[in-house]
Amino acid sequence: MSLSTRLTFDPSVRSRANGRILIGGSPTRIMRLSEQGAAVVRSWLRDEQATVAEGPQRTLAGRLIAAGIAHPVATPPASLTDQTGSASRPRHHLRVVIPCRDDHEHLHMTLAGLGHAPVTVVDDGSQEAVAVAGEIEVIRSPENRGPSAARNTGWTAVSATLDQVTSDNTIIGFIDAGVSIDEADMRDLVQHFDDPHIVAVAPRVQSRPGDDRISTYDRERSPLDMGPNPAAVQPGQPVSYVPGACLLVRLSKLVELDGFDETLRYGEDVDLVWRLSRQGIVRYEPSVVATHTPRSTLKGFARQRFGYGSSAGPLSQRHGTALTPLVISRWSLPIVGLTLLGHPIMAAGIASAYVPSQASKLGELPDPMIEAMRIVVSGNLSALQSTADTAVRIWSPLTLLLSFTPFRRVSAISAALAWGRMAMTDGVDKLPLRIIDDLAYAAGVWRHSVRWRTAAPLRPRIL
Repeated sequence: MSLSTRLTFDPSVRSRANGRILIGGSPTRIMRLSEQGAAVVRSWLRDEQATVAEGPQRTLAGRLIAAGIAHPVATPPASLTDQTGSASRPRHHLRVVIPCRDDHEHLHMTLAGLGHAPVTVVDDGSQEAVAVAGEIEVIRSPENRGPSAARNTGWTAVSATLDQVTSDNTIIGFIDAGVSIDEADMRDLVQHFDDPHIVAVAPRVQSRPGDDRISTYDRERSPLDMGPNPAAVQPGQPVSYVPGACLLVRLSKLVELDGFDETLRYGEDVDLVWRLSRQGIVRYEPSVVATHTPRSTLKGFARQRFGYGSSAGPLSQRHGTALTPLVISRWSLPIVGLTLLGHPIMAAGIASAYVPSQASKLGELPDPMIEAMRIVVSGNLSALQSTADTAVRIWSPLTLLLSFTPFRRVSAISAALAWGRMAMTDGVDKLPLRIIDDLAYAAGVWRHSVRWRTAAPLRPRIL
């Protein structure tokens, strides 16, 4: 953890037994602390962003971050100050790479927010060559080679101009044309790299507000938006990937991993992020927000979702079970199954049988049964919602077939939990786009799973 890192607790965390027991994270963890550790945690909980001192505090903070119970918040100044009070050189050098093809208006929108950050634009075979003012470097490819190749062209060109020392301290910020983020926010993200274990950082990417239905829907349901909570990014975790629309990566790791896989037309960012996560820590930092322009037509909207789904086959060939559509525990499986079959009372009975064993792990609490009941209920409700969402999205062809069988209740209850819940929270007017979103994505997954002869993107993982 960097000396400049502060700490914030995950919204899911509950402190019990005067701070000696912390419950939270995802999946839910129960962490027991010594009295000394509990005293430190109590002091941290009083601050929105707690300062972490050297020594044992740093070790404790590392344990909390690894468990997903806490998250680092990097808040140093943009540059260091030496002993004389003069500003010294920044710890890291930021270089921005923007791939662009026939999107000149959105490119200039992106450049407008980047201030004086050094930028390399890669013109990926535009019909009309990219022209920009100022000292921005433009590399033109005579033919379209795709976003992976364009990004690789950009960072390799930057790398070729740097000496070894500068290269080791250089961060490449990949930004798609049409994505808006301020230079100051980019440099805030760069501060995370003071932690030598951090290999990549991504901000929250939200759809730009608009009056049309697609913009309104995408504002809440964009596949690029990973939500409001910070996280370490790993397959199977609440934030399993981050998009390449705005992504900061250590140049040294790009060199080591040979950058993006140029054979992937979709999912190239997910592939790189998962390879990076095996080299170190990839962090999602939603306190910094970038915005992007959503698709303007229904055809473009559906084609985009289909394209995202089409990455499932090749990604599963490279990453195996990392792309599993649903992770569920064997304890939740009968509860979820009975509920979807229309037997909620039987499901509740099985769930209640788990409470005493869970309570036995919480004996130090004054009310272990109540806390155990809360853990069991919340865990199984989450598993039920995830299963329903998967049923109407990834498994939608099978769910549709089930609606014509004696198991039609599974289809009806899944649709009610997924689409009905969304309609109640976001509005019925958004439901048609949600259905198109789910079906288009599923079509991409199934078509390319067959093409790549793999069932990995369709098969659940039972723990």
